[in-house]
Parts: sequence; C-alpha cells; structure tokens
Amino acid sequence: MFSRTAATECNPAGPKARVNCGYPGISEKDCTEKGCCFDSAIPQVVWCYQPEIQAETIQCAVLPKLRVNCGHNGIDMDQCYQKGCCFDSSDPHAPWCFYPDITDGNALTMFCTGNSLMRRA
Repeated sequence: MFSRTAATECNPAGPKARVNCGYPGISEKDCTEKGCCFDSAIPQVVWCYQPEIQAETIQCAVLPKLRVNCGHNGIDMDQCYQKGCCFDSSDPHAPWCFYPDITDGNALTMFCTGNSLMRRA
C-alpha cells in the first residue's frame, strides 16, 4: 500500500507503464483509499495503478558553516550513519555528524532541524 506524499506522482512515463494496484472493476474511491492513482480516461490500460516514486538524492557535500548537528560530542562514524546522517571529520570547528541535504526532482532542498524537516528553495 502506498501513501501519497510530495515524493509520489500519478503521471507515470505513459499509460502502458502503469503498474496495476487494484482488481477488475475497482471504483475510484476504493482505488484512492488504497493509496493508488485512478484514471479511467484511457481505455484498455490499467485504471487503478501505483504512483510513481520520485527519486531523492541525499547529498553530504554540505559546507561546514551550513551543517546542522545530527549527533553528540564523541559520536563515531558508524553511530552517525545509523542515524541516517553524514559524517565528515575534516573540519574540527564544524559538526562532524550532520543532516544531509535532500534534493528532490523539483530542485527544492530539504534540511533537518531537530526532529522536523523543512524545505528551502
């Protein structure tokens, strides 16, 4: 089951690329309640289909002065990676364990502050 987020899209490469998400005769309501996309405008293709997942690129090339701390003093690389963060100990004055920039297909950058995820252009 998929849930729709900013990272999903209901317009795959083409109608023939749709991946079935329902059963024959499924209603639009039942389809969308499953988290799927529905489009009955084109005959002889799947009408209830899985949304396309948009790839995100996680980038750890964050300037030292822009890093948002993701760890604690003394955190090691393995502990940092287990938190889903980046590790770079080359600058002793910047956080070594820090949140990555996440760039999506819309060229927006997401960054973490504490427990929240924020977007910036």
